Amino acid sequence: MTTCIEKALVDAHFEGRISPADETRLRAHLPTCASCTDHYERRALLASLDPTAVSLEERLGRGLGLVTERAEATPPRLTRARLVGLALVAAAAIVLLVLAGRKKPDDGFASRGAPAEGPPYVRVYTSAGGPPTPLEGAGPVRRDAELGFAYESVEGKGQLMIFGVDEHGHVFWYHPAWNDPKDDPGSVPIETGRGLHPLREAIAHELDGRTLEIHALFSSAPRTVKAIEGALGGRKAPLGPLTLPDTTDVVVKVEVAP
Repeated sequence: MTTCIEKALVDAHFEGRISPADETRLRAHLPTCASCTDHYERRALLASLDPTAVSLEERLGRGLGLVTERAEATPPRLTRARLVGLALVAAAAIVLLVLAGRKKPDDGFASRGAPAEGPPYVRVYTSAGGPPTPLEGAGPVRRDAELGFAYESVEGKGQLMIFGVDEHGHVFWYHPAWNDPKDDPGSVPIETGRGLHPLREAIAHELDGRTLEIHALFSSAPRTVKAIEGALGGRKAPLGPLTLPDTTDVVVKVEVAP
């Protein structure tokens, strides 16, 4: 597989060092290149999960020629609110260009790792003292690693729960968080339709097994933690997808480092 030479423009955009001319060139190029579109989407997801990443406001301000040093150094006649507004307009324009450039499913193209149509999908990111990294190909995760998630719910199911089960039968809740046994938190309302949406908070648990089977439960109706724990019944991984009414269970298997 060849790498497009314009990929460097995507990196320059997300690192906040792109020129207005190259930003225009990038926006014109994205609809024509599946490789760069996929790279742009990955960088966007990583940026949304990484608090140290260059902000949306700053990188788009640079691309528009509105920011030359830092986002705080806003030109006197250009208020911060207006700069944010222009940045959002530019971001929307880039998203529309990316979507317009996507081929239809019957053309045989889909973003790598994400289905064009079909069941819900979840992507896992790992972070342990560094920036978030997609789990695919990352190798075993550290026991104290933070895990972040992004999802796509094309079936229209608007509720999500994410938890992990290890070979000892221990259950680790990621979304919703569950810290007090007296509580019974419910599933997380999510966006539906095409496109990956990041869950903003990454969570770390002290994992004590060697395998972690992550379950992402997409449902139409709200569910609660204790109801799911009851359905699990103390079973150990590997479980495979759970069969629950009006629910799709997406399973991701994770290897944990010793």
